[in-house]
Amino acid sequence: MALNVALIFVNKRLQQHPPPLLPPTLPAGQHLLTPSPLPTPENPDEGRPLPGKKRDPDTISDLDMRAYAGLPRDRVETMIDDMNDFGHAGSVFLPWVEFGPPTFKSATVNIITDGPEFPYRISVLDPAIKVDPSWPTVKVFMLGGSTTFGSRVADEWTLASAMWNVLQRQGSAAPHPYRVELTNWGRTWYYSSQELALLRRLLRTGHKPDVVVFLDGLNDVNNWCTVGSDQPVFSGKLAEIYRYNQMGKDWLAQYGWIPMVRFAFLVRSHITPPPAPPADLLTEEQVAARAQEIVDTYQENVSDARRLCNENGIKSYFFWQPVPFVKYDLSLHRATPTVSPGIVRAFQEVYAKIPSSVPEAVDLDDALQQYGHKHVFVDMVHYSPDFHKFLAGLMAQHMALP
Repeated sequence: MALNVALIFVNKRLQQHPPPLLPPTLPAGQHLLTPSPLPTPENPDEGRPLPGKKRDPDTISDLDMRAYAGLPRDRVETMIDDMNDFGHAGSVFLPWVEFGPPTFKSATVNIITDGPEFPYRISVLDPAIKVDPSWPTVKVFMLGGSTTFGSRVADEWTLASAMWNVLQRQGSAAPHPYRVELTNWGRTWYYSSQELALLRRLLRTGHKPDVVVFLDGLNDVNNWCTVGSDQPVFSGKLAEIYRYNQMGKDWLAQYGWIPMVRFAFLVRSHITPPPAPPADLLTEEQVAARAQEIVDTYQENVSDARRLCNENGIKSYFFWQPVPFVKYDLSLHRATPTVSPGIVRAFQEVYAKIPSSVPEAVDLDDALQQYGHKHVFVDMVHYSPDFHKFLAGLMAQHMALP
């Protein structure tokens, strides 16, 4: 009884008076970042989605209905609910690339599969575009992260669908017309290293395109800064599962109902605090080092992907995508992005290096300014349907089919 009372007292004291955070110990000659404050939204309530039983707090807080201007409101509302259902479906394990989307069917979001390893999102071609089935076919694969996949947009509003429509219009109007088949292999959280692994697996299993289009940037920076190394974002979770299957859980945890054991866990948590995440970018030197690692990794992935495509007679195109942290007025967002100053600085450092370091990639970071002072993003980082059309037009200018 006395021990229970003591434990309650310690918990309350820790909640009311947490131990002070010690300043980080920095190497000699290094200084803390002096971050610039992110702009405050113009009007956070404008563009707020309606509440609903399927709308989680994140949807209400950061989704911006202004980015869907001109689209049927009922279709947008259905898409929001379908996308939330899809999010709750989670991910599935896939060999070599670790994870991917599950098959999913709804009115606006649909994932089908070409064999157990290869789920992909359907794209939609405008039925008004003339296509003759007898024309020769040009197969196009699009690879990228969630912006390529089409987070928070309907199937017909994705970047892949917009690209398919642009390319097919060109094909239908060509002196020697051709039919475009486009497959959207974009997957949430994917970055260039995973896309390279996915492409290798696709080719090894007989899925050969004529053209491959890569769109990268957001996850190449964000994943590296979040995980701290060149590995998929959920590798740590998979490592925990692997370790649990071999070793089992902490044997002491089964006695957690005993007051003395709970007290031991409490003491252990304060004597040995968890290590700081590797993404802590506290100094200019740390940011510069991380930025160079990201650029070097992307450069190697582009080189390897080009070589792989050339060996298989495939045309390859690489695009470096625009992000809201570079050349964009963040006051247009409904909410200030919850991103650490170090990660914002890393984005800016990487984006300054890419044009000269990876000239094979088409740098699209001016696209936001070319589009104009508009609401480009449906949430913190994902593009609006109208911007998808604009971006697809820019990308197509750098491509030659067949």
